[in-house]
Amino acid sequence: MTSRAVLRAALAAVFAGLLSACSALGVVDALTPTAGYVATRGIAYGADPRQRLDVYAPEGAAAAPVAIFWYGGSWARGSRADYRFVAEALVRRGYVVVLPDYRVTPAARFPDFVDDAAAAVEWTRANAGAYGGGTGGALLIGHSAGAYNATMAVLTRRVPAAAIAGVVAISGPADFDPKRGRAVRAAFGHVEDDATTQPVALARARPTSDLPPFLLLHGADDRIVGPAQSEALAAAIRAGGGRARAVLYPATGHADIMLGLSSRLAGMSSLAADIVDFHASARQAAGVTPLP
Repeated sequence: MTSRAVLRAALAAVFAGLLSACSALGVVDALTPTAGYVATRGIAYGADPRQRLDVYAPEGAAAAPVAIFWYGGSWARGSRADYRFVAEALVRRGYVVVLPDYRVTPAARFPDFVDDAAAAVEWTRANAGAYGGGTGGALLIGHSAGAYNATMAVLTRRVPAAAIAGVVAISGPADFDPKRGRAVRAAFGHVEDDATTQPVALARARPTSDLPPFLLLHGADDRIVGPAQSEALAAAIRAGGGRARAVLYPATGHADIMLGLSSRLAGMSSLAADIVDFHASARQAAGVTPLP
């Protein structure tokens, strides 16, 4: 095994540990530079203690593109403090980045976390300018459960399309059994109509031509959320007149796909570059000033 493969395997285990309730991202955080940006932490976007967010901005930011990132954790756990590496990687590319926490089980259940995603978008829409953010709509990015939250906030029209430049769903659940698995049942088991919880079903239920574009990124070897879910959602959005593309990364799983969102490990994947390219194309199509 090459040294790069060894490093990928080790760091994949770190991410997998986080997703299984072990906050092991200190290794990645230790690799993340602490200079070159301004961080404002613990901002309330709602009354619940979990409704807090951090904002990271390039020093001297003015009219910068804005991105919001939601982490995964089976709607049961997670902390924005573990994802500074995501913010730093995007700040290095000129973004103002918002990292929200959101309500999780057992205290919360569907649609609470989707409502929180919409509330974070609305907060960002109203306040990003104070941190150097520009206009043109925010780029929504999420991994796993966080990808679901962002996707559902848009598909259910909880946020206006004008507030969104595009949606990047990384390893996102989109067509699953909401009664299967303890964590999933805790989040969705109370819902009578399962279709109301499923992105693919919602995309098929009404036209999607009014929605912002979607980029659905998935590891081809994902054994937790199968890549067919992203492909099915992309197809459903396109069938409804919307814009969506699914991209599968070979030899990549559910956790290690996130390695590409660390500035120190960017060589592991084209993930960050693919996200920025998608956003630039979406802004150009909408007639918004190109990214710097």
